[in-house]
Amino acid sequence: MPTIEVDSRQLAELIDVSGCTSLGLLEPSALHAMIEESPEFIQVDIGRRSTFRGTYRDRYSISDDFRNNRFGWSGFFGVLDEADPPIGLFSLRGGGWTLIGLTDEKVESVVAALVRPPLLYEWPQGAERA
Repeated sequence: MPTIEVDSRQLAELIDVSGCTSLGLLEPSALHAMIEESPEFIQVDIGRRSTFRGTYRDRYSISDDFRNNRFGWSGFFGVLDEADPPIGLFSLRGGGWTLIGLTDEKVESVVAALVRPPLLYEWPQGAERA
């Protein structure tokens, strides 16, 4: 599986301008914490949508913790269910937050994301529908 290294600041900019619903619910301080605690370059794995879809459908089906502690499933699976070209996958962690993001093949836009807030954090309004 090919990997593209992307500057973490550039990835933050892509997240900021993304039209993804779950990212729109993310507080700027959460994104800032994840970027600050990330390495300078983030690895984005490029692969087939069907491969990522199978992996995440299995995790969604098997693990209550994985399924119930993240928001953004609708948009995430919506992108993976498309029959378009390969897609990128990356993750960020920081400040108790975790983000699993999907990018276009050239890593020019972030198209979907799963977000896990800190354990005792109240989810943003609308997160259950994201």
